[in-house]
Amino acid sequence: MIRFCSFPTILTLFLVYALVGCSSSPKEAEIQLPAKHKSITATVGIETSQVAAEQNADFVIELVFRKKDVELSKENQVRFRDFLFRAFKKGEVSEIKVISWADVEYPSSSQKKLPGDQQKISNDRNKSLKSFILGMKQETKVETFSMAERANSLKEFIGTSEARVKNSLELAGIPTTESPIQFPSKASKSIILIMMK
Repeated sequence: MIRFCSFPTILTLFLVYALVGCSSSPKEAEIQLPAKHKSITATVGIETSQVAAEQNADFVIELVFRKKDVELSKENQVRFRDFLFRAFKKGEVSEIKVISWADVEYPSSSQKKLPGDQQKISNDRNKSLKSFILGMKQETKVETFSMAERANSLKEFIGTSEARVKNSLELAGIPTTESPIQFPSKASKSIILIMMK
């Protein structure tokens, strides 16, 4: 007996194949984030686009830091300033979430947190990006998340914003310190999500 698949099933299979198809380069997706407002499309990793959609972000950008640096390069400062300017120009911002990694991947469930120097790098990147944002628009609500430490059990139990963001990223497939293949790497990166009112 021949069995035919429905159109939604075929479409889903096609999309999965297109996103996971063979390639030696990192997988990236150009996304249009669902939102009340027309949003900027940005080329970001698939995990980033997934957490952006789950957080109802209108704008998203992924930035890369040089190892041990906590300040953006001049090139990334220009790119980030332009990104923020376009977002602020679209309307009133509800909040901005800044998610920063250290120079190594997210700690595994058995490790819980990275060494102190790596935690400091992640936290300092968050402070630097928050300061950059507030320098452009002082009254903006900015929430930061360090990916150098897992959300603790209490935060997961009560479902804090931190636990939701970290769980979303982990479910999306970010590597941890124990992952046999650390691809696509998020080490030395930051994700910025902007939610509009």
